[in-house]
Amino acid sequence: MAERDPFETAILHGAALALRRRAERQAKIAKEGTTIGERGVVFRTGEGVLADRLSMVLSQLAEEFEGAPS
Repeated sequence: MAERDPFETAILHGAALALRRRAERQAKIAKEGTTIGERGVVFRTGEGVLADRLSMVLSQLAEEFEGAPS
């Protein structure tokens, strides 16, 4: 198999890093949108739920970029 072009490697690394940073930001938004009630009931805002899902998807995508064959 041919070696990956250094520019392609740099692009994938940069994209994975950007995705990880955004995933961390979304995880923070998800945490801020979550409250635990008196009886242990979890209340989540719609934004918090979407941010949590987005964080997971961005992390998975970053993993795919990081694990791309060389």
